[in-house]
Amino acid sequence: MSGRILLFSGGLDSFITWRMLDKPQCLYVRLGQPYEQAELGAIGSLLDCVDIHLVEASLGRHYGHLAHHDGHIPHRNLALVTAAAALGAESVCIGALRGETSRDKSGRFLRDASRLLTYLEHPVEVVAPFRHLTKTKLVAAYLERFPSEHDRGLLSRTRSCYDWQGPSCGECQACMRRWVAMTLNGIEEEYRTPPARAMRNILRRQPGRPWAHLIRTPLVELPGVVAANAEAVRAMLGAKR
Repeated sequence: MSGRILLFSGGLDSFITWRMLDKPQCLYVRLGQPYEQAELGAIGSLLDCVDIHLVEASLGRHYGHLAHHDGHIPHRNLALVTAAAALGAESVCIGALRGETSRDKSGRFLRDASRLLTYLEHPVEVVAPFRHLTKTKLVAAYLERFPSEHDRGLLSRTRSCYDWQGPSCGECQACMRRWVAMTLNGIEEEYRTPPARAMRNILRRQPGRPWAHLIRTPLVELPGVVAANAEAVRAMLGAKR
């Protein structure tokens, strides 16, 4: 592998990034995470409809089991971009977006990972081409560029849930962020638990949780987080109880 490589998970962000970048080569890295088979199932569903140049690699079968209860895997993106660089990538694209609070999706991470990987072996640039867009704005940009019913339907073949079986749970952070983006773009999807209800339950049980995220957010990232939270409020206000 060489040139530009997109880290691909079969999720909404990586699929839209693939289409918007005119179908670059993709890399799926097996980590052994509980939801790995669900991701591979989504990738298989997409491969039935579109021509994705996909390469698979593995970091072993146990790394993914370090996942926290919310699905977050410590240092995940650092491990993934390292795998891509080890395979010869000169530019590694990730699907990080505006308003995400994970440090391994921040501007600082992109800069520091690029410097570290370049220092270790060969020049590598880690980039997030649509980091200036929230997930809602990314979906809107996709629908504007690819307005056909077929292209719209492809989004339903992606999977963003951290649960590993059955339909999307609606209760994990990935499901909630997806629901906000799809709802604000007029797309309805099925979840085991309505995400709006799950979000209201979190606010009821942990009213200070959104503020805690804001307090921990670096100042440079704060406008994006505020924008993403505002979108979540809009989606919740428009949802049926």
